[in-house]
Amino acid sequence: MKEILSMLHHMSQPEYVHVLLNPMPLYGMAAGAFLLIWTCWRRPAEFPEGALLWIILVALVTGLAVYFGERGYENVGVIADAHGNRWLAHHKERAEHLMYVFFLTGFSALGALFSQRRRPRVALRLVWITLFLTWASMGAASWISHAGGQIMHAEFR
Repeated sequence: MKEILSMLHHMSQPEYVHVLLNPMPLYGMAAGAFLLIWTCWRRPAEFPEGALLWIILVALVTGLAVYFGERGYENVGVIADAHGNRWLAHHKERAEHLMYVFFLTGFSALGALFSQRRRPRVALRLVWITLFLTWASMGAASWISHAGGQIMHAEFR
């Protein structure tokens, strides 16, 4: 019971929620890219609705990760050393600039879903654009998370 109460207390701390959500942009977009490729390769006649919905979900979760990261910025800055604070500033700057790649990916997937019935050719092009953007999102997530991993882990510096 004590452990559950401790966990609930941690869930009220934005930096803790950020740590829970921050793997999703990288791993979620990688899963989305895999699902898109798999669906297009295994069943080329079927539209990859499930993969596109997954990518939209990942883009929304990325927005939440950024939101909770901004809320927990001050708390982490207090406990990090000087070197960690420099990496924290890099992490924040990268996230603020590159979060739009994830949103663009989500909007591209949404556009593909909405244009699927009326304009199938446009939808197919948007699927390929979305696939390219998932790769760009994975690169952005790697770049952001590299700085994030340096904040509290001196063994990685």
